[in-house]
Amino acid sequence: ADGEIINLGTGRRTQISNLAEKINQITGNQAGTKTIQRRTWDKVSHRRACINKARDLLGYEPMIGLDEGLQCYWSWYRRVGDRHRMSVG
Repeated sequence: ADGEIINLGTGRRTQISNLAEKINQITGNQAGTKTIQRRTWDKVSHRRACINKARDLLGYEPMIGLDEGLQCYWSWYRRVGDRHRMSVG
């Protein structure tokens, strides 16, 4: 897997607007979301990470769902994210 680009995720379909709402809820962002008219070229309202390469190369199988994963990431970011960004820049 050295040098490979690999998607990690649940492998389940997620509606983009629901993802934005989940992120706002977890982070405490009160701004909400704004729905605008879809652009003519934008046909996608859902996303799903293709995790086939991760399965094949790493034996990856998702063990937690999106909600728990977002919560874990946000907890990690609050602990070390800002410090890491400040030390790099």
